[in-house]
Amino acid sequence: MRIRGRTLFFPCLLFFATTALSAAEEQPETQLTIYRDNLALVREVRTLSLARGTQSYRLAGIPARVDPSSVFFQPLSGPGAWRLVEQRFAFDLADTDRLLAMSKGGRVLVTDKQGQTHSGTLLSALSGDLLLRESDESVKVLKADSVASIQLFSPAEGLVTEPALTWILEAEKSGLHKGSLTYLTEGIGWQADYLAVAGQGETTLTLTGWATVENRSGVSYRDCEIGLVAGEIHRAPGYGPPERRILAEAMAAAPKGASDLQEAPLAEYHLYKLARKADLPDGEKKQLSLCGPAQVKARKTYRYEGQKHASRVETTLEFENREGEGPAIPLPGGRVRVYEKDEAGVLRLLGEDRIEHTPRGERVRITLGAAFDLVGERTVKESSKLTGNTRKETIEIRIRSQKGDSARVVVAESFWGDWELLGKTPPIAKKDARKVEFELTVPAGGESAFEYQVLIR
Repeated sequence: MRIRGRTLFFPCLLFFATTALSAAEEQPETQLTIYRDNLALVREVRTLSLARGTQSYRLAGIPARVDPSSVFFQPLSGPGAWRLVEQRFAFDLADTDRLLAMSKGGRVLVTDKQGQTHSGTLLSALSGDLLLRESDESVKVLKADSVASIQLFSPAEGLVTEPALTWILEAEKSGLHKGSLTYLTEGIGWQADYLAVAGQGETTLTLTGWATVENRSGVSYRDCEIGLVAGEIHRAPGYGPPERRILAEAMAAAPKGASDLQEAPLAEYHLYKLARKADLPDGEKKQLSLCGPAQVKARKTYRYEGQKHASRVETTLEFENREGEGPAIPLPGGRVRVYEKDEAGVLRLLGEDRIEHTPRGERVRITLGAAFDLVGERTVKESSKLTGNTRKETIEIRIRSQKGDSARVVVAESFWGDWELLGKTPPIAKKDARKVEFELTVPAGGESAFEYQVLIR
């Protein structure tokens, strides 16, 4: 094993590692419930080979990022067949510093970079510098940058090369016993990614959803049942494939609504279960079909918020997530990329946005980017203090267009405190206590403007 430019040799390590492992087990039955915030609940059915009486049993294949306090083991061999007395979780894995620290007091053979060997008892290994007592009782200091290799003859017991649970068990009789192991681990998560291909005029979308699952837990899971939970669970404090391939799959002919995942309610959340068993190797991302391709009726709207952006007018696409207009299924929050074919039939990216968890029946809004041919202008023409904390403002909104057709622009304005609009304004919709939206139609190659007055207390 080569670490930090030095080599460690273990003449007796083969016997040591073999005695540290428990008997080989069959592949466990595994169920993964994966949450959005880098968290997974793992349930495994394991078969243990136990002797009668009290014994120690080492269970390997445990991720280093497991929460030991969440580990729960339930015997399935019948009541009283065996019981768990004590549990320890070893996660302080062996590295150069730990191996040397565990070998203090033992015999070592050090080879320096000039090829000379130094044999003795290891007294200290701080910051890579070695302190040896030689056979004549003299003490030698070897600096870290002078050492080429270190040979350890008797590594101390307790060397951990992979995370493992160690149990003290009491069994009524010897034989094979089944049990259900459940634990929470970080390092496994998922996110939703949507691909939308806009039709001509951006009045329709072909929407395809993918669930991207990533495993960085340090453990590979084979032939397991996978469920994905959409929603935000509360936790106590203190504790993608290449885009070109995805696009090809999104555009491929498929039955409407075809999906790898089947949606079902789970308390206040939504659970998406994979209809087949699958592998989830460590260090790998896997994509599963979430929904679609589904035909969606879209509406393009331009949006101007002059209090945030001086002149920027944003392009948005909206659709209703209901029967006849959208997918009509709960949509987990995630990233949406929108594409459109150009005159040559080549797909071009129009923009991308993130959507929140969207229940069935709600509206989805996707912001694509700034409209090149629309420019907004917001001017405070008058601001006067009337009495006390009351003031009156006169605001002018102006939208200029170089587009070849008319454009519907929603102008959003925000206020703080108690406010009241005065005089005549374009059609409005009061969104909440702080926001109002005006609707404006801008002619092709022209300009639209309006003024409004607001009384703010």
